[in-house]
Amino acid sequence: YPREIMNLVKTFMKSPVNVEVAQESKTNLDVKQTYAVVPYSEKEAALIRILEAKSTDKIIVFTNTKKGADELGHSLHSI
Repeated sequence: YPREIMNLVKTFMKSPVNVEVAQESKTNLDVKQTYAVVPYSEKEAALIRILEAKSTDKIIVFTNTKKGADELGHSLHSI
């Protein structure tokens, strides 16, 4: 830490504790990340087209709410 910061610590703190955060993890290069901007009313149909076009075993889809995730899950199960 810069000397000025350490001087402030010594002046104003009693028994300070140093906490270090682990290095930020790196993106897995084997994972392909994509996104699509789609009008709200067309989102489900667009997702279905993407899923049908991709040959992948695993996919993660993010939704705004748990309710939205539940509804999407039910829709996808009925395909």
